[in-house]
Amino acid sequence: MQKVSVIVPLYNQAELTAKCFDSLSRFTEYPLWELIAVDNGSTDATPELLSSLSGDVKTLRSEFNLGFAKACNLGAENAAGKLLCFLNNDTEVTKGWLTALVNCLKRHPQAAAAGGRLLFPDGTVQHAGIVFDKIDRIGYHIYRGFPADAPEVSRERKVKAVTAACMLVKKDAFKQAGGFDEDYWNGFEDVDLSLKLGESGGEIYYTPACRVIHHTSATPGRKDADIENAQLFQRKWYDKIQPDEDIFLAEDGWRAIWEGTTCKLKKITCDIFIPFKDNPEEVEACVEKVITNTVFPNYTIKIAGAGVDKIKYLRVLYNRVDFVELSPLESNRDITEWAVEHSNADIIITIDSGMNIKSDWLIELVKWSASVNVKGWLIRDNKLQSIDSRRVLPADFYDGIDGFFLR
Repeated sequence: MQKVSVIVPLYNQAELTAKCFDSLSRFTEYPLWELIAVDNGSTDATPELLSSLSGDVKTLRSEFNLGFAKACNLGAENAAGKLLCFLNNDTEVTKGWLTALVNCLKRHPQAAAAGGRLLFPDGTVQHAGIVFDKIDRIGYHIYRGFPADAPEVSRERKVKAVTAACMLVKKDAFKQAGGFDEDYWNGFEDVDLSLKLGESGGEIYYTPACRVIHHTSATPGRKDADIENAQLFQRKWYDKIQPDEDIFLAEDGWRAIWEGTTCKLKKITCDIFIPFKDNPEEVEACVEKVITNTVFPNYTIKIAGAGVDKIKYLRVLYNRVDFVELSPLESNRDITEWAVEHSNADIIITIDSGMNIKSDWLIELVKWSASVNVKGWLIRDNKLQSIDSRRVLPADFYDGIDGFFLR
């Protein structure tokens, strides 16, 4: 079992710090850990609070405010643990939080760091991983404001960055990355560190099993250098970052709509059309394969053709199934052209009823369309390709897709 050094930088806010330490004492079940409190020259009751602590505790004090990065680096230099956990003093941990972070690193041998599910005091999401947009490539907290138990924030996943309001890092990886960049002042140090860890081959994970309440930015002066921090971050990373918000969101069935500096999330809807040609058994088998192998959240299967009354019993078996009765004239048209004219979904797919559907096929297709930002037709001709032929998908994965349309 590896020892964990929980490093908490402090600057005033003794009342919040006391709540943080109380939660650590009550809810840290992991048996081998130490607390390192780094006081950045607090002028309130913080020194008295620190002097009252007992147990495996180290207190470090500066006569002036070192800032977050320097304070954390100082704590790391004095840490006995092989794992470093950086924790804001405006947080309150919950039962099992540290064990969850340690177990996350154990599950992923290539992981260098892990972060948890941070919640506002009202129970909504503050942090569930950090993604990067296409515009200025500055990371932001994905799903901020979502309900605490929303499906989007309830599964472990690899991310590019996590917040150091609660971040567990392997000490060797931290040292190899050079620690926190002390040119930042109370902002962006954690995102910068995450990217440095990634450059060295370390993976970063978000794990929802770790829950922490975060009284965001309660430290005085927390936002004072935001502009300078953002400028420094962009100088270092703008040309290196691959924006990932589209792919990340598409996996959960969302799309980012930016209006200036404001981002709104819109659900991606998908209609999957299966042509009916008096082949009920084949269509029923196709529907079952689609439902079994599709985890993308926002889709509807639409069976279109003449005489679909024969298989409307499928609606009883599968609530995602709808039926479109086509006239003989309509049924002779190209099904994809007809679907594009009559469906309001963001993504329209027509598939052959005999298609060999593979696990996660739709998520992969939606992620691919988000990554290349293709809008228009994709037609199968031995391989699925965009109309301008710049990007192609492997035929063995998508063989059986007759048409694809992205609005």
